[in-house]
Amino acid sequence: MRTWHVAAMRVQYTKASRWVALVVSSTSLLIAGCDKSSSPSSSSPGSSWSFAVVCDSRSSYATDPAGTTSPYYSGDGTSPYFRNVASALAREEGVELAIFPGDLIRGKKPTMTGAEMATDLDEWNTNMQPVYDAGIPVYYVRGNHDAYEVSDPGNGTAAEIWQAHMFQPGEGSNPASGDVVSMDTNPLGGLTTYSFTHKGSLFLGIDEYPNGASSATGFDAEFVTSTLATSADHRFAFAHQPVWNFKSDELGPAGLADDLQAGKVDLYFSGHVHTYQRIAEAGYRFQEMLIGMAGAPQEDPVLVSGGLGGTQYAPDANLTVESYAGGANANARFGYAVVTVHPDGSLTSVMKFLDHPTSPISTVSSFDAATVTPHP
Repeated sequence: MRTWHVAAMRVQYTKASRWVALVVSSTSLLIAGCDKSSSPSSSSPGSSWSFAVVCDSRSSYATDPAGTTSPYYSGDGTSPYFRNVASALAREEGVELAIFPGDLIRGKKPTMTGAEMATDLDEWNTNMQPVYDAGIPVYYVRGNHDAYEVSDPGNGTAAEIWQAHMFQPGEGSNPASGDVVSMDTNPLGGLTTYSFTHKGSLFLGIDEYPNGASSATGFDAEFVTSTLATSADHRFAFAHQPVWNFKSDELGPAGLADDLQAGKVDLYFSGHVHTYQRIAEAGYRFQEMLIGMAGAPQEDPVLVSGGLGGTQYAPDANLTVESYAGGANANARFGYAVVTVHPDGSLTSVMKFLDHPTSPISTVSSFDAATVTPHP
């Protein structure tokens, strides 16, 4: 065990030995489109089971045009809307686990000390506590905002602070899971690249920032390839930046889409661009779902000329946005996606939006209920 000090805080950190076999949690059947009215119970053999996806809970900056009056701003680095999204997710019946593809906190701008980062991550966990209390284990990877270095790394680097404050299932507040995590210990994998299998389905979390947070410049292709080569009923991958999106300067590392295709991934989940988009790209078997809807400042996609429009977007003739949603300020929509795996091997997905984003007891409405064709 190693100990270091962050300002007045004493932080203890244990290395990757934390990533070991985890313990069983019980959850229950999701009936797609229904809202939660009770805590999860164990699912029966051969029944459908579900998982949730939510991403991008960071707040806006005090230096943004709206400053601290922005509805997205919070001094603790987490969007004020996020706690309501987490509360709604905690009430969602039958969700057996949740994945969170990054940008938990604001990070950077102007600068962030290690003590501030530790406080922000602790606040994120506080906001996520209803999900933990519902018995839903949460798996996450870093986003670029989570990967920015602190201004005083001599007191503990951003990576060390992350490891001390963020926990995979069975650690800290995050409830136990019966899934065994296989952690990528190669530096090329970054801090949060790993895999696990749940009820026969493989989940692969990919850290796109092994070389720092300025851009998604790399990933451990060997780990990705070898992991996806293992036997599984379904394969789901998640990372922060999308592999496809009309915002061409916001894409993840080159080659990732081809590796996911070769590995027969069924769905790829990302965020980074603060909208909901379900995307198909010509020549690729899997679909991508962008779910940057946990409370970060939303972008306002507009459908024009067969694709998302605006000066910041570059049309891609091979890309089809099957469905999308988003909208700034009063038109903003926040929520999470639920994916259900059925006994016959089929997959369905649905986006759940809060009807009243400022309410901690908001009801949710279903959007874009879709059937996803899995790999044979």
